[in-house]
Amino acid sequence: MRTAYVYGMCALLAGCSSLPRKLPAGSDRTLLYPPAIYKHEVEVRSSQGNYSFRGVVKISSTQILVVGLSPFQTTVFKIDDNRATGKVDIQIYQETLENHRVQLVEFYSWLREFLTLPRGTPGPKVTYYERNAAGDPVKIGLQMGKDLTRIHIRHYDENGVADDIQLEHPKFGVRVKVVGYEG
Repeated sequence: MRTAYVYGMCALLAGCSSLPRKLPAGSDRTLLYPPAIYKHEVEVRSSQGNYSFRGVVKISSTQILVVGLSPFQTTVFKIDDNRATGKVDIQIYQETLENHRVQLVEFYSWLREFLTLPRGTPGPKVTYYERNAAGDPVKIGLQMGKDLTRIHIRHYDENGVADDIQLEHPKFGVRVKVVGYEG
């Protein structure tokens, strides 16, 4: 039943040419990304090549669900993170991506930290934090092990959601554009 829900959610979001940008009244704004379903476009640069894909991220108080979609909108990978137990289940459905499982796990560990960053006070893994005139974070240094990831939030939308993010990690660079979300 749960798998059917995930695939249904992906089909619904993938089929939408433009997802609205709506958060329910009273949304939790203590995090950079309040609980919602986000659709995004991702460009990844690494020594192993450049990749572009679309994806869906569902954030709730109990779960982070990340689904990577192919150009044909089929599921390429799924990461299901149970925030209560800490169990992370990664499923890869494309054979060529299986060769990059270690990088996917490393990228998700960074992504999880970023998605759960507090909006106000920096978290414990943050080494620097710059804000814009409105008080929103625009530059963040996130220390993961021995690697420092530099994050530049290039734009916030009308709801205060970071919708254009550039990240530079010693092993890869990523640009994420949030194209829609619904709470």
